Amino acid sequence: MVEYGLIVGVVSLMSLSAVTLLGDNTSESFDKVATALDQGSAGTVVQSGGSIDQGGSGGGGSGATTTTTLPPATTTTTAPTTTTTTAPTTTTTAPTTTTTTAPTAGPEGSVATGDVSSTVTSWKGNHGEWTASVDYSNEWGQDQYLTLEITQIDDEGNITTHTVDGFPVPAGSNARFDYEGNAFRQRRGGIKGVVSVTVEVTSVTTTDESSQPVTYPVSGQVATIGAPTP
Repeated sequence: MVEYGLIVGVVSLMSLSAVTLLGDNTSESFDKVATALDQGSAGTVVQSGGSIDQGGSGGGGSGATTTTTLPPATTTTTAPTTTTTTAPTTTTTAPTTTTTTAPTAGPEGSVATGDVSSTVTSWKGNHGEWTASVDYSNEWGQDQYLTLEITQIDDEGNITTHTVDGFPVPAGSNARFDYEGNAFRQRRGGIKGVVSVTVEVTSVTTTDESSQPVTYPVSGQVATIGAPTP
């Protein structure tokens, strides 16, 4: 009975020692894991050969501790974008001046005064009106527009002047100009009122070979028309 008691005591002591040793080892393992977690947050992982199973390949090494240092964090800095603004370019073009040279045989020499005539256009009793007419010819290759100065002279010598602008004469053709409304009357001793009308060409406007409008002065083209007999 005494021997059985001794055996039970020895077994109890050995069991107590094993439990104590297992507890110490377990505590140490937890401490290492906690330390490894703390170091991992700072960039270092601690691996224990006998306590941490790596990749599930059947852990349990010789108990040596492997320290793996993580690479330092990389900081990427992006350079600011530079925007370049280019000022607009202003180009100034000098105006072009066109000089028109009159042809040698200009239109001022091609307009001609032709036939003249006077016609009674209205008459009642002893008074009425008459029309003075002048024919013009255009030998120029472009249409002509004449400026005409009209002078009316009455029986007392009074003068009235009018101007007509842009009377057209087609190229290579003729045109008749009629100046109407010349009032007159029949009195003892002759005609009273407008007794004559003078029509003078003072300028001609046409286009040159470049289709540019040009105006030329004209002289010597004068026609005088007397009042008709009522």
